[in-house]
Amino acid sequence: MVTPSPSIPEICAKRDFTISLDRTIQQLQELKSKQSDQFPEKCGTQLNELRLIQQAIGLAKNNFVADVPGREGGFEILCKIPPSSDNFKEAQSWAKRWYNDRTWKSDIDRALQDNPNCQKLIE
Repeated sequence: MVTPSPSIPEICAKRDFTISLDRTIQQLQELKSKQSDQFPEKCGTQLNELRLIQQAIGLAKNNFVADVPGREGGFEILCKIPPSSDNFKEAQSWAKRWYNDRTWKSDIDRALQDNPNCQKLIE
């Protein structure tokens, strides 16, 4: 059985965890290229936030989690996603996973000194 791709508002309004992050971003980018002028703001926000999560995960894979001299780590990038966002829980789950790893805890604690508003990610 072939699953139809989600309707436009649905993919922009809610993250479908049955579809990989990369695939969701790809679908949003395809939608943007088709609609260019009529690309809804909600879709743009969704695309930007999912790209932030993707970028943060990529940095973490390279050990750039937090408090990286001269650049943002994955944790700081996740901090750009507002708590009001539908994607905040996903960002929070990554942040908590890193924070609960002894390897990253002290780096994240140092990053929090400079960015106290990022505390919301690990609460």
